Amino acid sequence: MKIVINIAELNKEYIYESRESVSLVEVMEALGLRFYRPCGGKGNCENCQVIINGVPKLGCKAIIKEDSTVEIPVRLTGQIEVPKENYETTDLDTVAVDIGTTTISVCYGNLISSVANSQIGYGSDVVSRIQSAMEDEDTASKMYNMVRADMAKAMEQIGASEAHRIIVAANTTMGHLLMGYPVDGLAAYPFTPHNLALETLKWEQREIIIMPGISAYVGADLVAGAYALDMIESNKITLLLDMGTNAEILLWDGNKLWVTSAAAGPALEGGNISCGMPSVAGAISHVFMDDNGKISYETIAGAPPAGLCGSGVIDMVACLKEHKLIDEGGLFTDESYMENKGYPVTDSVYFSQEDVQQVLLAKSAIYSGLKVLCKVAGVKLSGVNRMYVAGGLGASVSVKGAAAIGLIPPELVGCYEAVGNTSLKGAIKYSRQKNTAALENIISKATVIDLGNSDEFQNMFLESLTI
Repeated sequence: MKIVINIAELNKEYIYESRESVSLVEVMEALGLRFYRPCGGKGNCENCQVIINGVPKLGCKAIIKEDSTVEIPVRLTGQIEVPKENYETTDLDTVAVDIGTTTISVCYGNLISSVANSQIGYGSDVVSRIQSAMEDEDTASKMYNMVRADMAKAMEQIGASEAHRIIVAANTTMGHLLMGYPVDGLAAYPFTPHNLALETLKWEQREIIIMPGISAYVGADLVAGAYALDMIESNKITLLLDMGTNAEILLWDGNKLWVTSAAAGPALEGGNISCGMPSVAGAISHVFMDDNGKISYETIAGAPPAGLCGSGVIDMVACLKEHKLIDEGGLFTDESYMENKGYPVTDSVYFSQEDVQQVLLAKSAIYSGLKVLCKVAGVKLSGVNRMYVAGGLGASVSVKGAAAIGLIPPELVGCYEAVGNTSLKGAIKYSRQKNTAALENIISKATVIDLGNSDEFQNMFLESLTI
């Protein structure tokens, strides 16, 4: 018998042939497709309903005994992420990709999939990746293959494996590792990239288009973000902040685009935190504390708590400050927390003294970068009309908590707007419009401010190492 699996949102059909009765779950597995069963296949949640030959049935219990056409909603096909925010659709037969240091996200049509960046084994930040790639050609080659395998995996999850064109937005280091470029120039001053221009290459039967960047540490991901937001088309004073391991900041003053980056480290993405983890199921994303110091929390997907992701980390420090469990320098006021594992969040998740210090370093870098960039541009913080905050952390973080620990200057709290993955959105937009002139216009208006050689940044950074 012939079984046709139809995933309408993907405009994809898969064919499976069998000589005997077979369960739908077995068919999906044989085709290499995952089938999401919220109750674990027990049949008691009724959330995995499919249509078999026009008749609604529970997919987890369905046995197919004759020629059949099975209509399956894309939300049930495994690790496909249906985003909460609205994304535009990519151009026909085109995949849009954001390669981040921690996560690789892919869009095909209007479907989104994300996978962890496997290069994390070589370090959680771009500096560590650069150092690893410089060690020997074999390591650089492994990292090159890793990012391509991750892209292929994310594409497969949403049925995009046969697409012939890929638009990539990435930070400069990730772009270099994807292309197999030498990264030596990114390792030391004056930080000279091998290439920042828009480039096209072949990958098997596919065409990959790499979007252009501005500098070694303000890459195509931020150019894509400014493009997605039509940032330089406005006469309003606008900030764009990406709170990653390398915090990238763009400031549009109405005439000129001021850009910089600050090495925040991975703490705000759950890295270098004793019980930290990425923003995946089981990560504690929000933390609350009552007057007795008792913790309550929310986890991603409602899964059992496994650790703290970035937004949970920020909440944790804000709670410790609010209840006076840490002092202005970030030290626990009760020495028992220093002597033991730290402050207990759950029976197995703790927040240590070193964790607080890691957050202090990260928040000070971002806060100081924002203030110095505005000062150099001659813009008062109170004069900023809008601050776009990109990335998953920007969307999930408590603005109140971020302001409480000094991550966001108080003048900017009222104009804070989370805008999601603008790097991916920019790649999606470029797949449709292919407006290279707009990208070049953004880059031509950019002035790079090097915080590494700024005494004012260093002084402000040290002054800001308080809660």
